[in-house]
Amino acid sequence: MDTHVVDSPEIGRVAEFLASISRSISLRIIRYVPVNDFSRRPTREDLAAAVALAQEHLDCVTTSAEVRNHPARSMKIFF
Repeated sequence: MDTHVVDSPEIGRVAEFLASISRSISLRIIRYVPVNDFSRRPTREDLAAAVALAQEHLDCVTTSAEVRNHPARSMKIFF
């Protein structure tokens, strides 16, 4: 059974909440690295789906697959 630290629908709900504060909040989705078979590593397609959901609510959504550094002022969600 595959589980995620945070799944795509939950990322969409978090993005919707953040957008209720401001659409300009930056969101970085960080791809989970499996440890001890807890979960599988999300594919690029999984990341793209999560980004698409978040972009329905926020203007700036990126992933760790695109940009490897993590700016201190961005909201981060481990997926």
